[in-house]
Amino acid sequence: VVLCSRRPLVERHFDIDTCWFDRRSANLQISEFYHQSEAERLTALKEVRGGGSVPPIYMNDVRKWQASGELSVLDGVEPEYMESTADGRAVVAMGKDEMTFDFIILACGIKPDFAANQLVKSYQEKSPLKMVGGFPSVSVDLEWSKNLFVVGALASLNVGPDSGNIMGARRAASIVANALECKAWLRDADSRGALSNRFDQLFWDEEDSSSCSSDSDSDSDCD
Repeated sequence: VVLCSRRPLVERHFDIDTCWFDRRSANLQISEFYHQSEAERLTALKEVRGGGSVPPIYMNDVRKWQASGELSVLDGVEPEYMESTADGRAVVAMGKDEMTFDFIILACGIKPDFAANQLVKSYQEKSPLKMVGGFPSVSVDLEWSKNLFVVGALASLNVGPDSGNIMGARRAASIVANALECKAWLRDADSRGALSNRFDQLFWDEEDSSSCSSDSDSDSDCD
């Protein structure tokens, strides 16, 4: 088995610094991120994330398999598919060398350009939105268009470098939930929302009057 990487494997627990998870510093990191321009946020996303990494528990397995000769690790190599053999095996150029494989498994991720995603692209055509470095410039409430909210990596510009993991997803969910609750409150007549008519109780319709009369008659009969 050959593990090929364009750059040396980076060993760490998380793809971003723990200061984004630590309660003592996370709020400061998020606040500084929010106060930057979109162009600066894009730069921050690239700098903080810095590419993929491998947790120590898996790196220990990699080293163990390397030591036993079951695994070879090639880094700093850009593999290039050459051709298929008559028996269906793939010939791949690894720098100056060529290697033949029975199977090739791609686990290299994708370019962070959501305009290349067919679903996002089709909605972008329907409801155009400014794109910055492949990320949609959604509102502070993570709203793309009316009642359409986005979370996860798609909301990176307004959530932060941790938008793709569980901590960022939790914060994004809170933002969307607060936005929905606010909208509901604004229009909730029972709770006297800001967009409801605060004087509507001063006006009775005929049904209310007849109901009151019926209630009065019933009370009289009981007396």
